[in-house]
Amino acid sequence: MYLLYIAIFSALGGMARYGVSLILPSNTFPLATLVVNLLGCFFACPYHPGFCESYPV
Repeated sequence: MYLLYIAIFSALGGMARYGVSLILPSNTFPLATLVVNLLGCFFACPYHPGFCESYPV
């Protein structure tokens, strides 16, 4: 079941990075990856409280 979650969320993350890269084009720094990964971390905290306790923001 965990592999299914990994597959689904990696596909969603890839689509999100592609969409953000169309809005924020950058040739030198992967800005879309940074933005999507940071937003993903902040959105993960309400759904996985143990993550926020381990790594306080």
